[in-house]
Amino acid sequence: MSIVASSSPQKVNLAGSVLAVALAAAGWQGAAAVTPPAAAGVPPTAAAAAALARSKEAMGGSAWDGVRSSHSRVRIETGGLKGTDEVFDDLLTGRRFETFKLGPITGAEGWDGQSGWTQDSSGQTKRMEGGDEVEGAVNEAYRHSLAYWYPDRWPATIEDGGTHEVGGRRF
Repeated sequence: MSIVASSSPQKVNLAGSVLAVALAAAGWQGAAAVTPPAAAGVPPTAAAAAALARSKEAMGGSAWDGVRSSHSRVRIETGGLKGTDEVFDDLLTGRRFETFKLGPITGAEGWDGQSGWTQDSSGQTKRMEGGDEVEGAVNEAYRHSLAYWYPDRWPATIEDGGTHEVGGRRF
């Protein structure tokens, strides 16, 4: 299963992280534990929608319906460095602002509703303009707006991306 979200003019494949978390939250145990949607006569898009509905329910259900924004602040410790990360999200539009400090490294990034941007340790800000940068920014904006649970927030097509094997496990 994959999700393709549009951010005119780009299209981005958002398979993997969103659905892995969503399916795990819904109690899905992998392809070997269930009948594949096509074999069960269920259209892939209906199976994907059902899996996402189960994931929302497992994560609190309708309690999410009134959530409009989120803010998180975390401490980070990795590779001998310590720091912080802070994120502000507008869940309705996908707009977001994230700032981090990890040892001597600082930076920020975000989505302004149209495009992504980054800020490096020198304070220089740059709009994301190419390939992977844009895909990553669209991916984050889609996920941070919870659009996989609220399709009116961000148009997307949910498709069956087939079965994949990772570490001997089928997904």
